Amino acid sequence: MASKRDIKRQVKYMIYDVIDECYFLAENNGKDKEAEKTVDEAVAFHEEIIPAINGAKSKKDFAPIIKKVEDKQKEFVESLNALNG
Repeated sequence: MASKRDIKRQVKYMIYDVIDECYFLAENNGKDKEAEKTVDEAVAFHEEIIPAINGAKSKKDFAPIIKKVEDKQKEFVESLNALNG
């Protein structure tokens, strides 16, 4: 089982990568509104998932959180690919 610290670190890096890529694409492709929407979604996800991670007490609590993070990560990749294309 991953620790809370490791999961938080993974989420933090994912969010920073998404935001960084959004700003890069907005600057270079001129898709400011779409990129801003993705940044807002990333920040909202971070604000939603961190309290859930902090509240987890057992392995059973972590499984759905990890699944949710992985699913959201896939959504962000798809969203960034759409911005790029």
